[in-house]
Amino acid sequence: MGEPARHSHPLDIRRVGVTDEFWRTQQELVRTAVIPYQWDALNDAVPGAAPSYCMHNFRAAARQNAAKAREGRAFVPPTYTFRGFEALPEDPSRPDPDTFYGFVFQDTDFSKWVEAVGYSLARHPDSELEATADAAIEIVCAAQLDNGYLDTYYILNGMDRHFTYLKDHHELYCLGHLIEGAVAYYQGTGKDRLLGAACRFADYVDSVFGREPGKLRGYPGHEIAEMALVRLYETTGEQRYLHLARYFVTERGQSPLYFEQEDHARAEHDGTPFVPNTNLPKPYAYYQAHEPVTEQDEAVGHAVRACYFYSGVADVARLTGDADLLAACRRLWRSIVDRKLYVTGGVGGTHIGEAFSFDYDLPNDTAYSETCAAIALAFFARRMLEIEPVGEYADVMELALYNTTLAGMALDGKSFFYVNPLEVDPKACHQDERKFHVKPVRQKWFGCACCPPNIARIIESIQQYAYTVDDDSSTLYTHLYIGGTATVDLGADAGRSLTLEMTAGMPWRGDGRAVVRIADGAAGVVSSSAGAGVGGHADDRDGCDKPSGIRLGACGDHADCTGGSRGGEGSGSGDGNGSVGGDHDRLGVAATLAFRLPAWAGGEAAADAVAVQYADDSSTPRIAHEVSDGYVYLTGVWHDGDAVAFDFPMPVRMLAADPHVREDAGKVAFMRGPIAFCAEGVDNGPDLHLLHVDAETVAAHPESVQVDDITFHAGARGMDESGLGEVDAVDRPMVTLTVPGWREVADDPGTAGDPAAGAPPSPASSPTAAGLYRPWRPVRRMATPVTLIPYFAWANRGENEMAVWLRV
Repeated sequence: MGEPARHSHPLDIRRVGVTDEFWRTQQELVRTAVIPYQWDALNDAVPGAAPSYCMHNFRAAARQNAAKAREGRAFVPPTYTFRGFEALPEDPSRPDPDTFYGFVFQDTDFSKWVEAVGYSLARHPDSELEATADAAIEIVCAAQLDNGYLDTYYILNGMDRHFTYLKDHHELYCLGHLIEGAVAYYQGTGKDRLLGAACRFADYVDSVFGREPGKLRGYPGHEIAEMALVRLYETTGEQRYLHLARYFVTERGQSPLYFEQEDHARAEHDGTPFVPNTNLPKPYAYYQAHEPVTEQDEAVGHAVRACYFYSGVADVARLTGDADLLAACRRLWRSIVDRKLYVTGGVGGTHIGEAFSFDYDLPNDTAYSETCAAIALAFFARRMLEIEPVGEYADVMELALYNTTLAGMALDGKSFFYVNPLEVDPKACHQDERKFHVKPVRQKWFGCACCPPNIARIIESIQQYAYTVDDDSSTLYTHLYIGGTATVDLGADAGRSLTLEMTAGMPWRGDGRAVVRIADGAAGVVSSSAGAGVGGHADDRDGCDKPSGIRLGACGDHADCTGGSRGGEGSGSGDGNGSVGGDHDRLGVAATLAFRLPAWAGGEAAADAVAVQYADDSSTPRIAHEVSDGYVYLTGVWHDGDAVAFDFPMPVRMLAADPHVREDAGKVAFMRGPIAFCAEGVDNGPDLHLLHVDAETVAAHPESVQVDDITFHAGARGMDESGLGEVDAVDRPMVTLTVPGWREVADDPGTAGDPAAGAPPSPASSPTAAGLYRPWRPVRRMATPVTLIPYFAWANRGENEMAVWLRV
């Protein structure tokens, strides 16, 4: 019989603050620049950027609903006409105000934007931003049909064909993002207008889908509804949302395949031949719908869909105790981490289908590695942490967040990467159609703009990835070392709270300190069970019909905010001076604080880098230590002023890939702490493929790598009249690496000057009289230092070459 489950959940976002220089800068950038910029983009008001048409569509649907109300039975609803996966106006300067434009999932641009707004308002009240969001929410609610349906694509194009093309038309994807945005805005402001709309849409979906007679046996084409419905359940306590999530998870891939039946039905309706699905390794694998998830053991298909799906599977496994679902999550995790993960934390090796490729196929110059996929991987990792506190999950989550996720946005917050390659030659990007998906500079916006708002929402909620608390309130876990405060009520007695005041040097230094503060009540924060508004907001209960069972402020760090689903599943570690579980003495709180031991610092071997400092200078230790699964558990009675100091080693690591990764054979990459590094042409000159690392010297003398604290100067002029590639001047503190290396030079000194005579040698790629091919001979070497910058900072100084993996 195994140990009891040790489930945990994130803290209420209002009780975790970020003061960390690194992440506070990112959050301020999102709050002050990205959120306003994206609101303009949603309203097609960014010059030079692809129009979104998002709010245009909601306004059109609201007008249509108003016309229906005025005309009554005389109203003639539109009849569905397929206009393509993306519909654009014939004259972009004069779009029809009553016609749907954009992609079939365009509604989600708003949902992701309002989610980021909710997280931002939770910690930074802003009356102007809140008023803007409230007005937008009114427009969205006005677009909702009487039955609760809310997807403007079908509302405007014709409801007679809704839910007939689940595979590719994203209606349930729109539901999922609407729920995520509505819950976040509710948690941040206490306002439930949008949450009511999301519940009504979910209720309608619940009335349509299921195994009961007369219902559709379908499920989402693009997953996210699964984990969103779990979140809605945890917010409202309504069991039917959890049941619907479990149905979507367990029905997917069952025989007969629903998407195959749907494709047959559509072909018959349209009078076209049925075309069999040819996905590999099995039909409909692109959608993770080729077989039940409990039979899957390889991550396949569209990488974002896959990781969203796996996140939902993990959520359902945690709440239902389904051992088969948990086993599937563990297998799929191993498939990703052991065979399909980029060193930068990205996933998705091929642009064909934006998908996972076969095992160990991780090309650098044609990588897809979508920003959204890295974010989705972080979702999956955190949910696995909620199931079981294993350090590897946090290691991978951290890798994805600090590297590919942040690389998706320029340092000024005004341009974005959809694709995150690990090697770039701008000439190839412009002239080789095999690499047209790879952009050498960030874009201002995308018609398919899933990535920019996804970046905003995860940065604004980064604190929810830093900590979780056991469902029995016995243990507070620190997964990411982010400076700030985290307040939680530990133990059965919720009358006193414990706050961690964290200072940390991440990601540039491994040192820091977490000071324990203990106070009666919730440290000045309104209890999550209170009916009053939070974060400076009045409780707004006007508006749409209320979903039944909502508990205001319910999704926090208390066991009662899951409709009775949490609690009784976890157990503390060690016993200190007395049992953990809420026993409080006059001065302290009996609890366990668990801190992750990062793999980059040596994992469990780094446990000695963590030390308890007693406020009372006690000579008798009252905190017990235990190391397990990549965490050090510190258990006992904590007093106000006690502290946990840490000083993790942060060596430069020179990495080689598994020999099965053909693209990286004979190459190395560099990491320090959670940061991956890369070489850029602006620092190292052109032809990075001729640059070599002196790996033998680095291996024998690690101190030969120079680590420098610098001020990184970002800034680039626009490359055309639209401002493509433009980056405002921004200065950021960073660390660079200088690695001993050498460059190949031409073997004919007569063509490029004699280096011995002081003339600069030409690169070996320069044309010479020897022709395109010549007899092999050892290349001439010119010693040169190789400058490496953090991967997330590349392409902030203009278009140039970049490489993560360097030849040895």
